[in-house]
Amino acid sequence: MFRNNQRLIAAFTKAGFHVEPIIGTQSWESMRASGVKDESDLTDNDRTSTTYRVISGKRIVTWHTQGTDALCVHCTNVNDGRDSMTDYFPGSFASTIKGAVSYLQN
Repeated sequence: MFRNNQRLIAAFTKAGFHVEPIIGTQSWESMRASGVKDESDLTDNDRTSTTYRVISGKRIVTWHTQGTDALCVHCTNVNDGRDSMTDYFPGSFASTIKGAVSYLQN
């Protein structure tokens, strides 16, 4: 786990990559518990998950956030097919910020 999401974003930006945030959605159960009747009523702060993505050529790095922490920094190719039925998830997880950035630079 990376401790600080902003440091990860800064490292990719410094290396010349564009970091794209993908605002997550909130589950219907959570929305009903909060009294929200329609997803259009949610603000970005109400949403429960955010994913970040950096693409360079055919390589991609994605991660999720929990608070200010970056979790599951996953390095893979854009066209790698995932198959949840057979638990096939190609790629690897980066253990350092330098490793995630160098994956895209190579």
